[in-house]
Amino acid sequence: MGASPLLGFGPEPASALVSPLPLLLIDVDGVLNPYVRPGTTLGAQYATHRIGEQVVRLAASHGAWLHRLAELYELVWATTWEADANALIGPIIGAPPNLPVISFTDRDAKDWTWKLPAVERFVADRPLAWLDDDPGQGADEWAAVRAIPTLLVKPDGYDGWTEAEYDALFDFAHGIDSWRSSPA
Repeated sequence: MGASPLLGFGPEPASALVSPLPLLLIDVDGVLNPYVRPGTTLGAQYATHRIGEQVVRLAASHGAWLHRLAELYELVWATTWEADANALIGPIIGAPPNLPVISFTDRDAKDWTWKLPAVERFVADRPLAWLDDDPGQGADEWAAVRAIPTLLVKPDGYDGWTEAEYDALFDFAHGIDSWRSSPA
């Protein structure tokens, strides 16, 4: 069975989605699953899990944060885990189920992040925040020239998503309300 374009799977742009909320694009590795520096450990909030051959470190608190942010944003997986984020990562942290997924088909893109072409197509003209430790070359410039509110939140890949970054996402979503109500 194919994915519904109304859920935003595949190449359908976010403008096809019905939600008036801004988008929150969520990466996994380096954000929800921080890297570990040799000779160090992560905080106690992280539990280690084995998914197939891969070891991941995930915090249940991130699932709670995502549920709170789901009141302010339409959450979207923007990760190389793609649909596996819904099936494998989301249930472990308690994330909202069945989130839309951006499919990354432009992995050979030159002169900018390979994620950016798919992100740009998906988000269309929607306000958004993008939570990614490494959105890649060109993402900052792209965000800066958008006429629509756009926030890049780039956690340190070895620290993962922090409370300060959660707060920034919360504040940004509330700022979009004033942007929408301001005269053109």
